[in-house]
This record gives sequence, C-alpha cells and structure tokens, in this order.
Amino acid sequence: MKTKICVSCGREFPETCIINGKKRRFQSRIKCFQCSPFDINKSQKIIRSFSNIYENLTDIQKQILNGHLLGDGNISKPLKGNSMLKISRSLKDIEYLKWTSEHFHNFNLNKKIYYRYIPTFIQNK
Repeated sequence: MKTKICVSCGREFPETCIINGKKRRFQSRIKCFQCSPFDINKSQKIIRSFSNIYENLTDIQKQILNGHLLGDGNISKPLKGNSMLKISRSLKDIEYLKWTSEHFHNFNLNKKIYYRYIPTFIQNK
C-alpha cells in the first residue's frame, strides 16, 4: 500500500483507503486526516478558523460583519495565505466602505480598494 507524508505534521497516511464502504483515492491530497478531516468541506474549515477571530470582535464589528455577510460580502480562503473578507459595492458607496474599514482598524487590513467597472449596454427599440 502506498503512503504519503503530510505537509503539516509529517505523519504518513495511505494513498487509498475505504471510507463508509467506498474505496477512496487520495493521490492529490497533501494533508493527513488528522490535519484535514475527510468529511469537513472548505467552508467549514474557514468558519472553524474564523471563529477564533470572531470571538475577539467588538459588538459593532460583529454587527457590521454579519450585515456584510448577509448582503454584499463573503469570506474566502485562498490556497495560500489568510482568509479574507471581500465586499462588493457600487462606487457611489465609497464613503460607506471607508467607514466600514475604520471600524476594523485593529486588524492588518489591506487598505487597497479595487475598482472594477462593468458597463451596462442598453439598446433602444
């Protein structure tokens, strides 16, 4: 049986195994099952890692964050690096975005605001 080495902890783990009665192949997997359990998807990992940060937020920060997640924001985790909050708003709302970032001054924020213009085409009938 072939084994692989976990990039996080250095433990060996099998390249193939039977899970819930099905034979599974893990040739592209880089972490063992202790470091990255099989049944936890990416969004659950983000929530689990983000929950430690969420506990340290002030009440106003929690309210702002919850509002953005329900509306125009999302949290993503790139393959490398930290989780990030992305908020998509109109250029008319630039002052609102600045106000939001001021409330998260205790975080190492990327102060860049990216503008992307999406043209709208209207045809006359």
